[in-house]
Amino acid sequence: MALLASLANTEQRQESFAHLLRAITLSPEQAMVLAKCAPVQADLALQLSLKRYVRSKEFSVSHADEQARLSSPWAVPFEFLRAITGFPPATRSRRGEP
Repeated sequence: MALLASLANTEQRQESFAHLLRAITLSPEQAMVLAKCAPVQADLALQLSLKRYVRSKEFSVSHADEQARLSSPWAVPFEFLRAITGFPPATRSRRGEP
């Protein structure tokens, strides 16, 4: 973060931060620390890069969970029965839906 703060050119700072996010796998705690540091809070582009990084990690985790669930030999028959009978009810993740 000290190196990011020392770069005067905002384009260099953004490129360096994007390279950091590609090169290192961050834990959620590390991402929170990065979000709270002064150089990231001062630059909207860095905030957006960090937000995209966190969302991509969330997607990869949820996608891996879904792939593991669908790799079960019971996944297809279970989904078929749920579509036909409606039991168990599908969980809804959209806001405002019952």
